[in-house]
Amino acid sequence: MEWTTIESDPAVFTSLVEQIGVKGVQVEELWDLSNLESLNRRFHLHGLIFLFKYRTDIDATSALAVENVDAPESLFFASQVITNACATQAILGVLLNVETFGNEDGGSKDAEGKEREQTIGETLTELKQFTADFPPELKGLALSNSEKIRAAHNAFARPEPIVDEGKRAAKNGDEVYHFVAFVHHGGRMWELDGLKPKPVAYGECSKENWHEVAVPAIEERIQKYASDEISFNLLAVTNEKESVFRRELREAAERGDNESIVKLTDEIEDEMKRKEIWRDENIRRKHNYIPFIFEMLKCLAEKGGLEQSA
Repeated sequence: MEWTTIESDPAVFTSLVEQIGVKGVQVEELWDLSNLESLNRRFHLHGLIFLFKYRTDIDATSALAVENVDAPESLFFASQVITNACATQAILGVLLNVETFGNEDGGSKDAEGKEREQTIGETLTELKQFTADFPPELKGLALSNSEKIRAAHNAFARPEPIVDEGKRAAKNGDEVYHFVAFVHHGGRMWELDGLKPKPVAYGECSKENWHEVAVPAIEERIQKYASDEISFNLLAVTNEKESVFRRELREAAERGDNESIVKLTDEIEDEMKRKEIWRDENIRRKHNYIPFIFEMLKCLAEKGGLEQSA
């Protein structure tokens, strides 16, 4: 079974990683690079996913990259061997490289006061352990052969009225989009591009300030394109916001900070409403409306509703 094309949307990717078994994180769409510092400080920025139109006429080499630096063995890097799933692979690349994952927020709790678990889950843990000594190509093959990951990915495929058994190869002039990940690991930032032979090293940094290295790298990539190119998208993988809000609310209650309590209560309500919207959107994405449309058109035709007006 092949990997299908899915929509590049934070609601899709957040639900996708949850289905794989990841807990305590979410994917956010970013519109402004200037808020990365506050995002990292409050929600822990685990990684960035950058979408751009892939063009062979533009040199993807960065002037900010550091040469002759070998990636540490602990850095997970997989070559891209999966058609239509580079975004999923980029996000999983972020999650598989989180160095301190779990209990970062000092015991976040849900609305019922139960401890919230934060983990990459059994599927990704086993994949990381199994492929620890694999070269990038075999890591990519192992990821592509994971039935659970592929099923979670394909669950968000749009229903097609006609099943195309053969995929047309890309031709010159076709718009092809590509995703790369930026992560902090081992004291510096790394670019994970599955189309490159190895990870690309950038400047030294810490978990607290690695966004300062990421911003110019992303800005450089954008500036390489023509001024009329606007097909970019930036996603951030962070801790689950509701968990952070509830931890902060508990701390504000302990301090007796009524102003913060009111603000955080509103933020929790807004986040819960947004999650409900995301759930509804994902249900609509997965639902197959094609039989209904065919039946409706059939009924209209039988009643003459499709006849051309004179």
